[in-house]
Amino acid sequence: MASNDDFSASTSVLMQPVAKDSSTFLCAFSPKGDLFAFLSFAVDRPSVSIYDTTTGQSFAQCIVDAARVTTLSWTYMEIMSDASTADNDLALKQKQRKQPLEGGSKVEAEVEPAEVVVLGLSNGSLLVYSPSHRRVARTLSYPSSTASILALDVAPSTTSPNAAQFWTSGADGYIRVWDAHTGEHLSSTRADDRVPGTSLSILPRVPSSDDEEVSFLLAHQNIRMLATRSAETPGPKPKVQSTFTGHATSILSLQWQPASSEGVLPTRFASLAEADRHVYLWDVPEPSFAEGELVASVQLDSDAKHMTFSQTPSNPVLLVLSVSGRLAIFAPSADLATAPPTKKSKQKAPRLMARTTISIPQIIAPVKIVAASFVRDEQGRLRVALLAGGVKPVFDVVDFLDASGGYIPEVDVLYNESWASLAEDGESSSVTVRQLYFTLQFLRKATPSFIYLLSLQTKTYDTQLNS
Repeated sequence: MASNDDFSASTSVLMQPVAKDSSTFLCAFSPKGDLFAFLSFAVDRPSVSIYDTTTGQSFAQCIVDAARVTTLSWTYMEIMSDASTADNDLALKQKQRKQPLEGGSKVEAEVEPAEVVVLGLSNGSLLVYSPSHRRVARTLSYPSSTASILALDVAPSTTSPNAAQFWTSGADGYIRVWDAHTGEHLSSTRADDRVPGTSLSILPRVPSSDDEEVSFLLAHQNIRMLATRSAETPGPKPKVQSTFTGHATSILSLQWQPASSEGVLPTRFASLAEADRHVYLWDVPEPSFAEGELVASVQLDSDAKHMTFSQTPSNPVLLVLSVSGRLAIFAPSADLATAPPTKKSKQKAPRLMARTTISIPQIIAPVKIVAASFVRDEQGRLRVALLAGGVKPVFDVVDFLDASGGYIPEVDVLYNESWASLAEDGESSSVTVRQLYFTLQFLRKATPSFIYLLSLQTKTYDTQLNS
């Protein structure tokens, strides 16, 4: 489902009302989707709250007083279950050392992998917070790292999902690499142009690879694919392998599309920029040192906010969230395989059409989708986080495939009882949300004229929810 129309000249979305991103929060689902990190800047003392997405309850909180949180990411790490924060680094270094017990027997120190939140701060340091242990497991800092962290990516181990390194891009233009296990600062380097990168994404490595060279994407308004020696053997400045030009504003996210099979490096990625309704898909050129090819684009109803790929190598699905709270699902591999050939020009790249759109009906528009994630090991399902005015999210699961495996063109996220917790202003607001739900159900069978009359009444409901 690809179109060869010139998207730069399209007016199909220009007639729609503009939705601007006025977000005052950071949020993200954990790798398993069972946890959700939410940070609101609308409160006097911002803190990262961790929610159980099954129960909808917050069970852990990380208060950050030292600086402002600028970026947030999840990963896995080994955290000592009985170690204090101060002793954790030493305990991890000694985890392989067998400790003698009474009777002469020896056991290994207990280390367990855990989902952790990595926070980049405005003072140039990193915090690693473990929700399961309810504490900061590690603070990473370095004397010369004082500029705000603009972008963060985690390099996993080639033998496990645990983090091996943290890579950061600072406002001072430096790319810094940290050892995730010890917290040690490994290297600092700058690209030739010294322009601070607003987005950073490491090329996933093949488990069997012993190559010390690491390739990564670094972007501000233009995207560069750079290569450097691994941080354990620092080398010269990163060398430019490819460049990709298309966005006019700061790029906020870069996501690699999973490779078609195991043991193969990804060759395609997606980019998302600030105040931009388009998401671009690029192919890495072969050989290197060439201009990357724009192979497709997607166009949204409003500015793009978040994107992610499903981890299904055979046919990865792209999920994009716009600032209006609308989700769109695309199938790049399938659509591009059937798209007619086009000229190699960014204006003529195929535009992918959404297979599924997911939204909340306008009648309950005060509630918005703010994040989404593919449900692990359940094909065709999404876990969504919703928010309405306050600072407490709720969660729901949505199907985008039907019983036969086909895409459902339009999906409405309807009211469920957990939505009542979105109302932070007392019982009357909770009742109002329920009224909206029952009104929505009635509208499905009402006449058009009666729908218009009821739509006037919903303005009163909106006022109550926003008061």
